[in-house]
Amino acid sequence: MKGQAAIEYMIVIGIALVLSLPFIINAQESMVELRSGTSNVAVQDSLNDLEMAVETVSASGEPARRTFPVNFPGSLNSTTLHDNAVVVVVNSPTGTNTYTRSFDVNVTGELPNSSGRYMMRTEATSEAVNIEVVE
Repeated sequence: MKGQAAIEYMIVIGIALVLSLPFIINAQESMVELRSGTSNVAVQDSLNDLEMAVETVSASGEPARRTFPVNFPGSLNSTTLHDNAVVVVVNSPTGTNTYTRSFDVNVTGELPNSSGRYMMRTEATSEAVNIEVVE
């Protein structure tokens, strides 16, 4: 009798697991989307701060400087500076996301190419705004 009860108990547990599987999968997918969304927000916030710093020192003129923090997520793929734009590529579970910020002024210098929190500095020069990693 005990063996029969144990088998029935295991059948009930098995059915419960099978019925809950769609909810478990949905929860896992939601966690991946949340993680991806958090990375996107971090990149957008960092680019907003960079844009504000570039515009501020450009409007102020040489030798204006501004130092500010940026946070690039662990899914950072690459960062690139072009003549008047910044491009950040981030990996996501569904592929890659590319974020671009264009400026009215040329930008030079460097951006971090690995994830983490950095202190950045923008500095107005006569030809452009220089961007550099301070820490």
